[in-house]
Amino acid sequence: MSSPSNSLHEIYLPSFIELLLNGGNVVANYLESIRLACNPETFNFGLRLLSTVAPYHPFPSFAAALFYAVSPLEGVAITAREEFWEVFPNLYFAEDVAAEVMIHIGELSTNDDLAFSNPWSNVYRPQCVDLCSLGNVCKECLFY
Repeated sequence: MSSPSNSLHEIYLPSFIELLLNGGNVVANYLESIRLACNPETFNFGLRLLSTVAPYHPFPSFAAALFYAVSPLEGVAITAREEFWEVFPNLYFAEDVAAEVMIHIGELSTNDDLAFSNPWSNVYRPQCVDLCSLGNVCKECLFY
């Protein structure tokens, strides 16, 4: 799966995406699941949809681990993080994918959609976060 376009708002047509979703298109599943997961009302459905393609591709794998990290479900963040590192060969590749996924999230959501109350309240905060320069992010900090 290659990186989707960085101008997703220009190509995101609900009727077209629906056709692709019905056909089982992986990229359509990835994009639609991000859009749904960015909305508190459809968060759980978006996460379930994302989980169907996450084990097989880097972009949905990172997105799933990221959304699981903010999920109110206890214990899933650690499991998702472990599954994520099984997909990625090295940290540099993971950082590149992480940057792309954050762009996709920004393109597919509006400020109102991201109005979570206490969005990071369920996340385990690694001790290394305060020491991190973000120049060479470790496996713990990548999701935080």
